[in-house]
Amino acid sequence: EAPLAIEVTAALRPSGVLMIHLLNNPVPFIPPTVSYEDIPRYFYPKEVNPLRDIRVQFNAFEVQSASLPLHESPLEVRGNPPTVVVPEVQLHEVLLADCS
Repeated sequence: EAPLAIEVTAALRPSGVLMIHLLNNPVPFIPPTVSYEDIPRYFYPKEVNPLRDIRVQFNAFEVQSASLPLHESPLEVRGNPPTVVVPEVQLHEVLLADCS
C-alpha cells in the first residue's frame, strides 16, 4: 500500500532473499516527443518529498525476516500474510526479505 508515486520492482535471489526496490517518482511520464521548452507544462517538481509508512504485504512468500540494508535497519514482520512497514522512502529504498 503506497501512493502512486512509488514504483516497485522485485527479484528473488537464488539464496531465497526477495529484493524489492521502491522508487519515489512523482513525475508522470513525459512523452519523448515533448521539447525541452514544453516540459514545464507537465507536473514537474524540483524536489522529491519523502513518503512514509509504505506497507508491503507478502502474499505468496513465507518471510522469516526483513531489513533495509541501506540503513542497516531491521523491520518487524507481522501478520498472516507477512507484512512489513517501510518507515520512509526518500528517493529510493531497498527492502530485503528472507524467504528461505
